[in-house]
Amino acid sequence: MSKKAYFCKHFDLCKGNLKATWKLIGTLIKRKTKGQTTPLRIVRNNKTYINNDDIADQFNKHFVNVGPYLASKIANSNVNPTQYISFSPTSSFVMSTVTETQVSSLFETLDANKSSIDIPNKLIKLAAGPLSVPFTKIYNQSIETGIVPNVLKVSQVPQFTKMVMSLTQVTTGLSQLSRLLVKSLKG
Repeated sequence: MSKKAYFCKHFDLCKGNLKATWKLIGTLIKRKTKGQTTPLRIVRNNKTYINNDDIADQFNKHFVNVGPYLASKIANSNVNPTQYISFSPTSSFVMSTVTETQVSSLFETLDANKSSIDIPNKLIKLAAGPLSVPFTKIYNQSIETGIVPNVLKVSQVPQFTKMVMSLTQVTTGLSQLSRLLVKSLKG
């Protein structure tokens, strides 16, 4: 059996099993697999720990305390940190508010077969004009204060194991009304 046929057969067997597929890819590119290793023992403050829970606890204590410990070693200073800024920025970042027309238009783009915060999008689309008034105020207040109402923060984020999520993947879990706020910010 040729190498190509061998791997094609095994990829077919791995369909639906992402872990097995990546393992097979690793074999194909001759990547050396690293087993997960944990220390068998750890010494801290002249005491040896061999129990896995004790070792984990000691690592936790170290990483929880290392920041405050290092910060305590920094001498206090009365120097104004702005003295190190040698130029004034020529431009600034401004987030523009949205209009009722923009919000109404965004409401009309909602998928009628989905819902937002347990409200059918079909209903939101039908009442886009009247609803755009309070939502414009809510969106603009969020833009001005940086505070988003909790109800718009509701999100369904699927569990991704060993994956890096992009902003696009994260926003796909947001409710439809939250996505509209994000769209309004993009302009």
